[in-house]
Amino acid sequence: MVAKYTGDIPQNVNFAIKEAVVKSFLDIHNIDYQTAPSIDEKDGKQVATEAKKYTVPVECYR
Repeated sequence: MVAKYTGDIPQNVNFAIKEAVVKSFLDIHNIDYQTAPSIDEKDGKQVATEAKKYTVPVECYR
């Protein structure tokens, strides 16, 4: 919608999905996954560095 009205596509739009939603999706589609309790406290920089290993862009086109 934004592109339609402004002629521009928004950049750096971020979304987060709640853990329960992800687990539900994976369960419904019979996708195996592993969970583990957090054993270390990490600051924001450490979390961001680790998250890069398992964060992927998701693009939707209509």
